[in-house]
Amino acid sequence: WDEYCTQGVCGSCTVLVNGVAKQSCLAKVEGLKTPVVIEPLSKFPVKRDLCVDRSSQQKGMKKTLTWNHVDSFTLTKNPPVFRQNTNVSNPSNACLHCSACMEACPEYHVDSAYVGPMVLLQAFGRSKDSHGKLLAHKRKNVLQSKQGMSGCDHVQNCVKACPVELPISESIAKMKRQGMQNLLKQFLG
Repeated sequence: WDEYCTQGVCGSCTVLVNGVAKQSCLAKVEGLKTPVVIEPLSKFPVKRDLCVDRSSQQKGMKKTLTWNHVDSFTLTKNPPVFRQNTNVSNPSNACLHCSACMEACPEYHVDSAYVGPMVLLQAFGRSKDSHGKLLAHKRKNVLQSKQGMSGCDHVQNCVKACPVELPISESIAKMKRQGMQNLLKQFLG
């Protein structure tokens, strides 16, 4: 594995167990149809054995600027974000980056322009915190293209697949609404 937490918190051990994305460190084989088939995630290139190359996720995050840009300007202009408030206002902080949602999404594959549900959840999260808002204007073009929110057809497989039950589809829908409101404001002046 890339990591080895054995507690279901790192997301690196996500594999297909009988065709369903699960974290192998928490997957119970009791009660599953036998023989139990364990395979690497199918939406990413295999590096070795059950390990996959998730660099397409990082490329999507790079496209959508889903990191907190911190420099001296940012530190002086924005209030600190306190950890006790983050998961309530920002569901993306609880994301394990396990790729279960990416695996379940029928619209996502490594070669598609669509960045996928995990990346969009991270973009939603960055739009919620004070540091991420600084790059919102740059992020907007990608998010409103076929690479971003319009690539999502709201099948909601991502929600069912998420091991921590994050509101992925709801977050994408909120971003779409916000994007439409921004377009209307621009159009109406």
